[in-house]
Amino acid sequence: MMKKQQRSLAILPLLGIFLTGCPKPATPPQPMRPAITDSRPANSKSGEFLGKPSRPSAGADTTADDPLAILGNPDDATDSPRNQDHFLMARPQMTLSYNNTLRFPNWVAWHLEARDIGDAERSSFIPDPNLPAGFEAITTRDYSNSGYDRGHNCPSKDRTASAEDNQVVFYMTNITPQFHEMNGGPWEGLESYCRKLAQEGNELYILCGHGFNSESKRTKTIGDDGIAVPNFGWKLILVLPEKSGDDRSRIDENTRVIAVQMENTKRISGPWDNFITTAAELEKATELRFFKGLPDSVANALKQKHDEGANSFTSGSSGFKKSNRRSSGGSFGAGGRR
Repeated sequence: MMKKQQRSLAILPLLGIFLTGCPKPATPPQPMRPAITDSRPANSKSGEFLGKPSRPSAGADTTADDPLAILGNPDDATDSPRNQDHFLMARPQMTLSYNNTLRFPNWVAWHLEARDIGDAERSSFIPDPNLPAGFEAITTRDYSNSGYDRGHNCPSKDRTASAEDNQVVFYMTNITPQFHEMNGGPWEGLESYCRKLAQEGNELYILCGHGFNSESKRTKTIGDDGIAVPNFGWKLILVLPEKSGDDRSRIDENTRVIAVQMENTKRISGPWDNFITTAAELEKATELRFFKGLPDSVANALKQKHDEGANSFTSGSSGFKKSNRRSSGGSFGAGGRR
C-alpha cells in the first residue's frame, strides 16, 4: 500500500505538467525592419505628392514640409517595390527616387530653412535599412579605392538639427560617385551658399541628382555592386523669403530659381555660379520634368529663368541674365521618363 501511494505521489507532478502544458523555450527577439516613413504613391496625372506632409511645419497652413507639393514628382516614381528603377522613398528629412540599376538616386528633394541647421555631429555611412527585398544594398566598401567620393545629394550640413536627421542623409541611397574636385569644389560651394540663404531668412526647395551625357558613357561602374558613375551633377533650387502660410500660393513668375549643371570630372574648377543654366536646359539633359506641382504658366516661366549667381538678391526676382554658358545635353539614366 505504501509503494502504491509513493507511485501516485510521483505521478502527480507529471500530471500537472501535462495539464498545464510544457513551458516553451524563450524566443530570441527578432530585429525589426524599419518601415518607410510616409511613403505614398504619386498622382501619375498631376505629378503631385499625395498624403500628409512628411516634415513638421514651422508655421500653420504651410507646404514647406512637403517639397514634392511644389517641385512635383519628376519621374513619376512610386513606392511599389516592383518599380525598382523609380522607387519612391519619403522621409521627414528628404524624399527621393531610387534607381536600383544605377545604384544611386534619380533625384532627391528636400526643404531647407534655418532651423534645419544645427550642431549635430557627422554620422557614418550605412546601407539604407528601408530598401525592400530584391534591392541591392550598397555599402561604403563599394567606394573603397575607387577614386570617387561618396557624394551626398542632400548634404550632411543641411540636416544637422538632430542626430537622427543627420544619420538619414548618410544612408547610401542618398550617395552618388563624385570626383573630389567637383564634390569638394563648386558642388560644396553651392551647398554652402544655400545654407547662407536659409540663415538670412529664406526657405529653399531643392531638387538634386546626376545624369549621363550619352548611352555609351553609362558603362563605367565602381565596386562589387556595380555603381554607375554619372557624367554630371545638377541642382534646381527655388528660393522664397521665409513666411508662414501656403508657400505654393506665394510662388509666381518672379520667384528666384537657381539651376546648375556641373561636369563630374577632375578638371572642374571655379565658383559654383560658373555652372548656372536653366531648368528648361536641365529637363533636356535629364529627361525629367520639373515644377509639376505648380500651375503650368508659373512653371513654364520659372523654367526659363537664368540666375545671376552669388550676386543675386536673396529674395524676390533675380532678374533674367543672358549668358553664353550652355549646359551639355544628354540623358538621365536607365528608364528616364518625362
